[in-house]
Amino acid sequence: MTTPLIVGITGASGLIYAVRALKFLLEADYAIELVASKSAYMVWQAENQIRMPPEPDQQEQFWRQQAGVSTSGKLICHRWGDIGATLASGSFRTLGMVIIPCSMSTVAKIAMGFSSDLLERSADVQLKEGR
Repeated sequence: MTTPLIVGITGASGLIYAVRALKFLLEADYAIELVASKSAYMVWQAENQIRMPPEPDQQEQFWRQQAGVSTSGKLICHRWGDIGATLASGSFRTLGMVIIPCSMSTVAKIAMGFSSDLLERSADVQLKEGR
């Protein structure tokens, strides 16, 4: 099993950076565990007039289509509210986490240790585990 990298996507403007990062990582054959915040859904729709699907299996197809990568790499998507997902546990081994784009609200919550969703909890775990 390949050790995954967590990719978090927040509601900061600049979601094209997330798409480009996913394209690069998937084409480089990384295993990706992806979680988009609730705000990311709203900003994506406002900026692109495209609705991001809420279900993880539909999200995989959506993100692959946006990145233009059909089969390379491994992509597993998670619901932002699923605080009990594997990503929320320190025993779940990862390469680390990147949040792109990262809103200032998310930066502040992570810095203060305030976890209200899976993305923030995952970041807290990565910091705690020194990843």
